[in-house]
Amino acid sequence: MTRPRNAPEERPGPGAAAGRALRLVAGNAVVLLGLLLCAGAVGEVVLRLGGAPFVANRFPMRFVPGVGVLGEPQTEVRWTDERDFRTISRTNRLGFLDREPPPADEPATGCRLTLIGDSFVEAKQVALAEKVQVRLEELAARDLPEAALTTSAFGLGGTGQVAQLALYDHYARKTEPQVVVLAVYWNDFADNSAAVTAADRGFDPERMPVVTAVRGAGGAFHLRPPHPEALRDRWRRSAGLSGALAVRLRAGWEEIRGVSFLLDWLHGRAVVALGARVAANRSARGEALGRDPRYETALAGLPPEAARQDLPLVLARELGEPEAERSPAAREAVAATAFALDEFRTRAARDEAALVLFATHALREFPGPFETIAALASERGLPVVDQHAYIVRRKGRERLPEAEYPNDGHWTPLGHRWAAEALLEYLREHPEVCAGAAAGAEPGS
Repeated sequence: MTRPRNAPEERPGPGAAAGRALRLVAGNAVVLLGLLLCAGAVGEVVLRLGGAPFVANRFPMRFVPGVGVLGEPQTEVRWTDERDFRTISRTNRLGFLDREPPPADEPATGCRLTLIGDSFVEAKQVALAEKVQVRLEELAARDLPEAALTTSAFGLGGTGQVAQLALYDHYARKTEPQVVVLAVYWNDFADNSAAVTAADRGFDPERMPVVTAVRGAGGAFHLRPPHPEALRDRWRRSAGLSGALAVRLRAGWEEIRGVSFLLDWLHGRAVVALGARVAANRSARGEALGRDPRYETALAGLPPEAARQDLPLVLARELGEPEAERSPAAREAVAATAFALDEFRTRAARDEAALVLFATHALREFPGPFETIAALASERGLPVVDQHAYIVRRKGRERLPEAEYPNDGHWTPLGHRWAAEALLEYLREHPEVCAGAAAGAEPGS
C-alpha cells in the first residue's frame, strides 16, 4: 500500500529514537571495550616477553602496637628499581628481611651482634645471602673463629634512630646482643624529627606510623607511640583523596596483584604518580605545620629549596654550615638524633652491651652529616666505624661508586660485603666489645 501523495510523513516516536541512541552507545561501548581488551592483551604479552619475573614492587605491611608499620611475617617481598636489581625475598616470622631468629629457649653462646638501621639494613635490593649480617658472620667464622660470632639484623625503611628504639625494645633486645650496631645514613637526621617527616611525607605529626620524639612542656623530648591510622590520614591529607577509599583500593589490590603483569604495571605507575603528588604538596604542608605553635620551632627557617627538593637532603646539606647558621629545623633534627643516641646508650648500659655506630659510606657524600654524627658520638663516648674510610683505605677511592646502585643509592652486594669487612676489622681490633658493655655503655664515659 502506498502512502498518499499529500499524506503527512510518519516520524518515529520518542521510544524509537531513544532505542536507536542506546544501540549506538552500546555499539560504541562494545567497540571501545574490544579495543581496550586488545590493547591490554598486547601490553600483557609485551610485559611477559620481557623476561622479568614481576614488574611491580610488593611488600605487605601490618601495624604492630608500640612499634608501628612493619612487614607482614613470613610473606613474599618483591622489589625492583626496574633497572639495576629485581629481587624476590621473604620476611621471617617477625616481619624482617633476615634469617629466622633462634628459638627463645635456645641458650645464647659466643659473641652476639645485632645490626639496626633503616632501608640499608632492611636491604630489599639484594638476596639474603648477600646481606651485611650474613657476610659478617661468614667472614668471622673464617677469619675470627675465636669470637664464635652470630649476627641478626632489624631494618625498617624510612626510619631514624628514634623509631629504631622500638625495634630494639620489642625485638633486638630478645637476642641478648653483646654488640649493638646502629647503621647511620644522612637522612636519619630528618627522619628523627616528627615535624620534618610529617612535612616531607604528608603525615599528621600527631598520628605517625612509627615511634616519634616529641617535646614536652619543659622542652625535653619524650617518646610517643605510633598511631594505627597514620597511613589512612596520610593518603587523605597529602593527596586529596579519601583515606578510606585509598586504603580499600590498596587492600583490594593485594587480592588480585600477580594475576596480571599489566595490572601490576599500571598499579606501579599510579603509586609513582601519587608519590609525586605528595611531594608536590611539601611546601604547603611545611608552611601549614609551621604556623602551628607546636611545630613552629621544628619547622622554622626551612630554606626555599625545601619546596622543590627532597627535604631530608636539604637539611643534611645544612649540616655542613656552622651550627649558628643552620635553620631551626636542622638544629631540631640534630637534637632529636642526639636524644635517640642517649636513649640507645641507656639501653645498652642496662643490657650490658657495647654500642657502636656504623657510618654508611654515603654520610661522606657531602660535608656535614659525617662530621655531625661523629661529634655526637664523641660527646657520648661511642665508637664510629667509617665505611667510607675503609673502602678508600682498602679498595681505593675510585671504587667507591661500586658500593651503591647508581639509580637507587642503596648498597650493592659489594657494598654489603665491604660493610661486613669494615665491621670485622673493628671487631678484630677491639676484641673487648664482645665481652659486653666495653664501648659506649656507661653514660658520661
